[in-house]
Amino acid sequence: MAVDSTSDFAATDDIQTILQAFQTQVVQDSSCNTTSLFGYYNRVAVGLYVGSAIDDARSVPSLFKSLQAHISGDQGSQSMIVERCGNTPNAAYVLGLAIDASGDLATVQKAVSLWNNGTCAGSTGLLSQLDAIPIYETPLGTSVSNSMNKTTTNSYISKRGDCTTESVFVGDGCWSLAQRCGISTADLSTYNNAPNFCNTLQAGQLVCCSAGTLPDVKPKPNADGSCYTYQVTGVDLCSTIAAANGLTATDISNFNDGTTWGWFGCNDLQAGQQICLSVGDPLLPAPVSNSVCGLTVPGTEKLTNGTELADLNPCPLNACCNIWGQCGITAEYCANVTGPTGNPRTAPIGHNGCISNCGTDIISNPYSSGSPYKIGYYESWNFDRNCLNMRIGDIDVTEYSYIHWAFTSIGDDFSVIINDTYNQWDSFKSMLQVNKILSFGGWGFSTDPATYDKLRQAMEPVNAPTFVQNIFDFVEANGLDGVDFDWEYPGAPDIPGIPAGLASDGPNYLSFLKTLRDGFPYTKSISIAAPASYWYLRSFPIKNMTIYTNYVVYMTYDLYGQWDYGNAYINLTETEYALVMITKAGVASTDIVVGVPSYGRSFGMADPACTRLGPTVNSQELILHPLLTRDANDIWAAFMDDDTLASRTSYYKSLNFGSTVDWAVDLIAFDGSGNYNATTEWDEPPMPKLAPCTATFSSIDDLGNTAGTIPDHYTIQYILQTLSDTLTAAMQNYTDLMNGGYNDKFKIFADSVVSNAGPYIADFINQNRTQQTMFATRLVTPLAARSMANQFWADLFTTTGFNESYVSFEQVYDRTGPYGGGCGSDAAANDVCWTQGYDFNFPHPIASYGKADVANPKDTAQKGLDRSGSLPDQVSSILFQMSTDSFVGDGMDIIDAVSMPVLIIVSAVEEMATVETIAANITAEEKKAKEEEIIGGFLAGILFLIPVAGEVLGPIDGLAEMATVLRIAGTAGNTGMAVADIVQDPSNVALDIMNIVLVAGSLADDLEVAKPASLRRTMKETDIAKFGDRVTTGLQSVEKVVGKCFS
Repeated sequence: MAVDSTSDFAATDDIQTILQAFQTQVVQDSSCNTTSLFGYYNRVAVGLYVGSAIDDARSVPSLFKSLQAHISGDQGSQSMIVERCGNTPNAAYVLGLAIDASGDLATVQKAVSLWNNGTCAGSTGLLSQLDAIPIYETPLGTSVSNSMNKTTTNSYISKRGDCTTESVFVGDGCWSLAQRCGISTADLSTYNNAPNFCNTLQAGQLVCCSAGTLPDVKPKPNADGSCYTYQVTGVDLCSTIAAANGLTATDISNFNDGTTWGWFGCNDLQAGQQICLSVGDPLLPAPVSNSVCGLTVPGTEKLTNGTELADLNPCPLNACCNIWGQCGITAEYCANVTGPTGNPRTAPIGHNGCISNCGTDIISNPYSSGSPYKIGYYESWNFDRNCLNMRIGDIDVTEYSYIHWAFTSIGDDFSVIINDTYNQWDSFKSMLQVNKILSFGGWGFSTDPATYDKLRQAMEPVNAPTFVQNIFDFVEANGLDGVDFDWEYPGAPDIPGIPAGLASDGPNYLSFLKTLRDGFPYTKSISIAAPASYWYLRSFPIKNMTIYTNYVVYMTYDLYGQWDYGNAYINLTETEYALVMITKAGVASTDIVVGVPSYGRSFGMADPACTRLGPTVNSQELILHPLLTRDANDIWAAFMDDDTLASRTSYYKSLNFGSTVDWAVDLIAFDGSGNYNATTEWDEPPMPKLAPCTATFSSIDDLGNTAGTIPDHYTIQYILQTLSDTLTAAMQNYTDLMNGGYNDKFKIFADSVVSNAGPYIADFINQNRTQQTMFATRLVTPLAARSMANQFWADLFTTTGFNESYVSFEQVYDRTGPYGGGCGSDAAANDVCWTQGYDFNFPHPIASYGKADVANPKDTAQKGLDRSGSLPDQVSSILFQMSTDSFVGDGMDIIDAVSMPVLIIVSAVEEMATVETIAANITAEEKKAKEEEIIGGFLAGILFLIPVAGEVLGPIDGLAEMATVLRIAGTAGNTGMAVADIVQDPSNVALDIMNIVLVAGSLADDLEVAKPASLRRTMKETDIAKFGDRVTTGLQSVEKVVGKCFS
């Protein structure tokens, strides 16, 4: 077997580790099918190809044994191709192994692809030979008509045909098929009377080698009614799958369109996907390790009780499950859209799709709850504040139907404990005209290290009867009308300062409520408080809990805290999503009391600092309603004013929600027993009118130049809008480029590379004449020993990027050299002067070296376009949210996350555009002078697209000769060289950023957005500078605008 390798030593132990794993796999799964295996270990990439005519269980171990001896003798290499190829009839007889210790997986994939097509992968200049390796073949002779095709091995019985058959392999034509059949090509065409037969052969197809008919090898449905399933490989096409199974590509589309999960159509096959090759029910899709809902959850099995596939593994609370197996309640998870063929678990570009519990509609009861009522919480500790204190007797009972005493404690013996430091309990008990409700828990009681476990212990089944009896006795003894429980939050995994909640919290809570309801008079009210957050509500068996409660206090006043200072505190869109969540979870709208706050989340301006304690509540984040109009100079707050409160209340009523609840009655106004004199008046300073956000900027640099005029309150929006406009234009140019302009630009680029190749090699020789005189001489002298050839080729490749296969040796006349004077008129015919001025055996690109030999990275460019397709829609969605005051994320995270991807895409398109600009309307002489700029511009554009495509420079097919063309570009390739330094590293930050931001829906997830934003902030200026002037100045403009607001 032939061995083609480089001279660099590789990690022998790592290679042998992969080979051992391959051998185990091959021996265990030995079959007469073609074998393709890939391995990666410790930056060593290996690919194995075994044709179907090779006995892999016997041949592979013998190959590996010889190869291990070869590399153990210090003959290992960074790149190695070991192949049995060239003299084989077709791909079925090929055996090949590709090794690359630089992690270049694309190189070994390309080799395996070549072998699969019946083509050799090694170069013509082989360095060594592995001899005496036994290769065992499996005969591929003709078979009688009832033979089973190797790709259709299910249990059905084929219809018997009456001709002998032969399978088509990659590389086969009518001549090779006729040879194997033992007949003439004319007879072969006669036996297979099909139009254009010899020109339409497909790998895997059965042909007749004698008169008669072919057997029916079409796969049949399984006995259970499911379809015959095939797992797609990375090299499959619908046409090749169809040919191997007696089908057409149209048949495959008909079997899968609209039914098979994850099927995007024949034009977009997904490697590893299970597809149908017959009629019948589709099987479950392959599992995905991080799926939490839907069919891709590991271990999912199809049920036989009539359960729809979409209903398997639903999300908690009946939340939406998107096509990636993730749960959520917003449009990013709930949009009920599908891909081009309408199949489940597919979605159009830019969407995540939804497979179960889709939609974002609030589910309202058709009827209202009856008589209107309103609930208010009374903070029993309100006298802890410096002002805004309220006595129970000052509550306007005409406004409320229920007053909740907040909060009650629980003793170690599960007794009820009232903290009455300010002597308000007796007044509470004696209240008339309202229902008096005792509320247990609250945030402080539920999260303080000293008390966080009290509610959990009280609700454990062993303690619940005692707790229930104590509650009943206390309610009866004090003449109360009911109880309320505010546990924040059962099962919560991440409350700071206390242990994570338990999986049993929710079930125990439900069991406790049932026990309480069973022993509690139905004239007494039972209610619970529930969080308006999917993260925390998912641990509540909320639908079943409401069986035992009169109403649910829905805490839509605690959507955000100080840590979310950039978010709209009472945003209606977020509130609506929360209402969608709880009604979809099965809670009747009439049982839900929607929370409204009498406080706002606040922050201070630069002086005084926003971290100081605020007045009245001694809180760094809360400011109470009465102060919202009093401190209007340096305190800013998000709050619900009276008009908003009235409109929200009316809106909730129109949807037949039970009522609203005030947190809290003592926070509404300065009156009653408070220290503030209610008769004092103050003049409210006029609020400044905000400038409209209507300006537009032609580029991010244009925005940076006008930073001094940008209103502070629209800084983020202006930056994002300008990035969006720039991106939209670039994406259109990008699309136009791939739809038609790319090939023209590549032709210009390739012409320039070819025309510069000869002079570039000549420059190398002329600069190294002393070292290379055995190949380039002025006077005819005997050549040096051939042993120096290897050193020459190594030097040539290291410097120019050209290897031996592209170089020939020619005689070149150089009149300008020191020996170029030539002969005089009186020189004799055999005079030595006639040999002067010539370079003999001078290296030069081979005559056939042309545009076809220049690597074409079009696939990388196309993949970059495909991956970035969702980014404009994501950015537009965020801008819409900002313009409607519904954006709830961190604006600076969005800017830092998207600015680099946008600027890289823009730079790529602009660099590619320079190729056409330079080459247009110039003469051949001018074009020659500009060729280095053409090469540099094209390659810089491609290099920019590498992280966009989610790739690394080294392994990309089509860029293996990048060093060659970058060197030819000279100084014009400096930007490309700098970018190449970054993108050849698999751990480069730009790639990490792209891999997050370019995922559809990623910008809607605050946690996901924070990752690329953080990565961008850690980048060094020197690394950013390598991306060239466009990216560098663009990011500097962003920093300039941001700095104006935040410095």
